[in-house]
Amino acid sequence: MNEELKIIEKEYKHFYEKFEYINENTFCIHIKIDEIEDNFSNLKENNLNLYIKFHCDFFEVLNQNLIGEKKFDCIEQVFNTYCPISFKKFIMQKIKCKLNSNL
Repeated sequence: MNEELKIIEKEYKHFYEKFEYINENTFCIHIKIDEIEDNFSNLKENNLNLYIKFHCDFFEVLNQNLIGEKKFDCIEQVFNTYCPISFKKFIMQKIKCKLNSNL
């Protein structure tokens, strides 16, 4: 598997519910989200499934039914675009844990 995808799988394991490899450069990430948006036609019970392909220098969201940008420089931009509230909560929790561990 692609090293970049392995890093994402490990780094964000507390953010997603499930990480599935489709092939060497493509994966599906299942995220429990807090956003309530009308533009998520593939949203079931606050679960968002993002199909993402990693090219050499960018990430491409493959979901045809999602509105907005499809190409991103980094995975964080994908999360900020499609699930910003959930991603912000994840980052804040990560910072709190880091601060508490330094006490």
